[in-house]
Amino acid sequence: MYCDLVDLNPNGSVAQVRTVFQNLNRLQTKGFDIEVNYAHAVGAGTLDASVLATRLEHLATTDITGITIDRAGVTGNNVSGGGAGLPKWQVNALLTYATGPVSLSVEGRFIDDGLFDSTLIGPEQAGYSVNLPNSINTNHVASAVYVNLGARYRLPNAGGRNVELFAGVQNLLDRDPPVAPSNQGSTNMILFDPLGRAYRAGVRMQF
Repeated sequence: MYCDLVDLNPNGSVAQVRTVFQNLNRLQTKGFDIEVNYAHAVGAGTLDASVLATRLEHLATTDITGITIDRAGVTGNNVSGGGAGLPKWQVNALLTYATGPVSLSVEGRFIDDGLFDSTLIGPEQAGYSVNLPNSINTNHVASAVYVNLGARYRLPNAGGRNVELFAGVQNLLDRDPPVAPSNQGSTNMILFDPLGRAYRAGVRMQF
């Protein structure tokens, strides 16, 4: 495909090689989102619920050699040779109850199980053979569910300033991330929580 960029001398030696910019790589993705929101008065306050689900059908990259790799459903930490993948399903849900100056929230996050690397094949996949050069002892990465809590309180009188106290707990159930070791770490640091349960508190002020 590059022959027309090379000019030859009458004796067959190379006279000139023209280098031009070419858009040879390609990224194709396909999926859809499902979003549901609901609000209802409960007692003296309001209950708000929202759910956002993302379905990824394809995340295919084509490199300069023409090789196409689909990384939809890849949740491992192997990012070599074209980039990282994404789970086929991600779901985020948020439930908030607000009454007066107080607001309480519970957040849930689900990450679907997937493959460590779409270029490898493990015993849980069809066609696996230990004799294959791309075989691996397991190509499966487990799913994960995280639960977070949050609370806010707006001070009723702060000298004309808007002052809010907040506190929260991330990864309430202290879930360990699924194992997906590579030179980047023991798991996918982008998708999963590598820290465990964490607490935060602070003050927000608007002048």
